[in-house]
Amino acid sequence: MYGVSTELPLHHFVGQTLECITICPYQISFNFSTGRDTICAMGSWELHDENNDLIDKEIAIDQLKIADRDSYRIHKVVGQDVTAYDIDSPLSFTLRFANGYSLRIFDDSPQYEFISITIGDDRIII
Repeated sequence: MYGVSTELPLHHFVGQTLECITICPYQISFNFSTGRDTICAMGSWELHDENNDLIDKEIAIDQLKIADRDSYRIHKVVGQDVTAYDIDSPLSFTLRFANGYSLRIFDDSPQYEFISITIGDDRIII
């Protein structure tokens, strides 16, 4: 499916804690407190602080240069509860955290899947 649907079941993540982030060469996975629920971004994402200042980001085209990156700041949302979400269909969705930070994940390409959401046994590919 291309594009972020307004029907994404992101309400399921509200109240969950972001327990772990896994950084891989071509993706980043956000793992939540149920132990079975994840959001995997293979494209672009941005992290903004409580003042909406850009704190960290990844742009899909730069994924090939991941080894050249000195550091990430995405850890600022580990251990934080999801308090809300927004869907900017068809471009992106945003998770909002208890510390005021927000994580926006983009669907970058009509050609490739860039987002995978797993809730229990269900998987949604965008």
